[in-house]
Amino acid sequence: LHTAYRRQRQMCIRDRSGTVQDIAPLRMVNGAMATAVAIKTDGAQTVDPACVPPVVTDKASLLAAVQACGLVGVGGAGFPTHVKLAANTIDTLLINAAECEPYLTTDCREMLECSDTIISGIAAVMKYCEIPHCIIGIERNKPECIDLLCSLTREMKGVEVKGLPMRYPQGAEKTLVETCTGREVPQFGPSGKPGLPADVGCVIMNVTSVSTLGKFLKTGIPLVTKRVTVELSLIHISEPTRRTPI
Repeated sequence: LHTAYRRQRQMCIRDRSGTVQDIAPLRMVNGAMATAVAIKTDGAQTVDPACVPPVVTDKASLLAAVQACGLVGVGGAGFPTHVKLAANTIDTLLINAAECEPYLTTDCREMLECSDTIISGIAAVMKYCEIPHCIIGIERNKPECIDLLCSLTREMKGVEVKGLPMRYPQGAEKTLVETCTGREVPQFGPSGKPGLPADVGCVIMNVTSVSTLGKFLKTGIPLVTKRVTVELSLIHISEPTRRTPI
């Protein structure tokens, strides 16, 4: 569902199909200037022929696919996923499905509606990054998600689902690492910079991020939408979460 436009060896990904009308500088809300592509949409949402599932055979090709997908931490951090997965000292993949913020239900709906791509994304990361162990951390106020993922991972070697305490900020990376593994992320890493989960052999992916990877490996359609929670007590809505263009 995107139009790809290459210019000066860069790719722009758009969630609407149509015709490029202009390429011009645009001032962003933070005051920075960026190059904007103006597209006249056609309403057809035609999938670009370039959207084909990537060929992944090893870690290098997986990281290339993750980068091509435009995948970043959709839980909010926005850190490039291909950089995170490049570490070579990882023995545990942590899937952050805590969703500890009050009222948010996007990750909950992703687990209930897209469990197949969550599982395929996890399997790909474990296989090609050679990570032997995976823990899916879900707060205990989502029992239907825990039950579903327990049933789907029962036969997956090295994968376990862990119910987490219902408290904020359970989804913070250092809290998640300690709760799931008992390891403590150091204040400072070997380089003298602030400690990271990788310093204790862990890499964290948001549950929707790993699901997005699973979808990209299946369809070739990159990250062009984000699920958001709609919480309006005075307005009747049929869906508690909606996908919105990025």
